[in-house]
Amino acid sequence: MKKILEVKNLTKTFQVNGGFLKKGKNLTAVDNVSFELMEGETLCLVGESGCGKSTLGRSILQIIKPTSGEVLFDGVDLCKLDEKKVRPYRKNLQMIFQDPYASLNPRMTIRELIGAPVRAFKLAASAEEFDKKIREVCSVVGISEDWLDKYPHEFSGGQRQRIVIARALILNPKFIVCDEPVSALDVSIRSQVLNLMKDLQAQFRFSYLFVSHDLSVVNYIGDRIAVMYLGEFVELADKRELFRNPLHPYTQALLSAIPVADVTYKRERNYLEGEVPSPVDPPSGCKFRTRCKYAADICRQQKPQFVMVSEEHYAACHMQHCV
Repeated sequence: MKKILEVKNLTKTFQVNGGFLKKGKNLTAVDNVSFELMEGETLCLVGESGCGKSTLGRSILQIIKPTSGEVLFDGVDLCKLDEKKVRPYRKNLQMIFQDPYASLNPRMTIRELIGAPVRAFKLAASAEEFDKKIREVCSVVGISEDWLDKYPHEFSGGQRQRIVIARALILNPKFIVCDEPVSALDVSIRSQVLNLMKDLQAQFRFSYLFVSHDLSVVNYIGDRIAVMYLGEFVELADKRELFRNPLHPYTQALLSAIPVADVTYKRERNYLEGEVPSPVDPPSGCKFRTRCKYAADICRQQKPQFVMVSEEHYAACHMQHCV
């Protein structure tokens, strides 16, 4: 399987200029993250709000410039390129946003919205070719041609998300960041959109970085799962391995919170203690130690390394033998 993306030691730090946070402090939203992504693979990011999932996706796409690290796409480090030189790569780097209505210009018709990337990259030599590209992508994602001269406010959330997906696909990208693409949709519509995304991936062999809070969604669409906490990866594994054998206490707590349909089923719950620390002033050593029931002196003194514990199963925890 071909590797299309490699992220090495990616870090994104924001300067805090005031407000309720201490002026002059730095907020590290993404902290030394590394991973690889293969062609046709879906890597899912999970974690609490504010852990850096969306910032990681935007940093990879160079929507915001990383502070340090490398993003190797087809062997080229995007972090070393300015905006003009990054632009040709954007045809292969697309994004599907959480709120489809907020990501669609209400003054543009659906035809104009879906065709905007084609015009931006001058991929159609004539009006006929332009319309042909739009009709082809609409047929793939299940959009009727009757929609094309209407406006975003005339559609439901699921229909708008199909429009956003069509806009992302019209350039035939290799890599798509999906920032909670179904969380704003009704439950009945989520399965339709998820099935569509899986079918399209099987057809066109692009790769997803899929951000979500919903572990049932992650279990359905993902190949591997990365768990983030305060900007860092704390665990990374194949989804079957992660659900079967979670190593990190944070991962165990997330999995134990998944609702079970059978009300008679009894299981041990792993509750998290305390609040999420401030990313401006994180704890010493292990960032998770203030909420971990296994925390020991070494957790306060030394930051755990993100290492391979078993085959393709990575974790960052001093106390793996206890959990």
